[in-house]
Amino acid sequence: YSYPGNIRELENIIERALALSDSHRIDVEDINLPKNTPDHIVTSKVMTDKDTSLAEQERESIESALKKTRWNQAAAARLLGLTARQLRYRIKKLNIE
Repeated sequence: YSYPGNIRELENIIERALALSDSHRIDVEDINLPKNTPDHIVTSKVMTDKDTSLAEQERESIESALKKTRWNQAAAARLLGLTARQLRYRIKKLNIE
């Protein structure tokens, strides 16, 4: 996959993959890149749908971790393999209350 985005987008993809992974290892399935699609054919609609789906999955993972830890953000961050700062950013970005 020839990554067309900037470094922050790549970082977000990797962080999402880690947050959504069931283990401490990121597998190809966790990254959710387009399969068998040439880079120049990927449309913005496809990317928008994927971003929405990833955001929904990320929200569910974060909410699940927060519920498991009784809304202890530090413990939830450890559970997700994130720093507390990264988790706070995602909670704010996804408007989780």
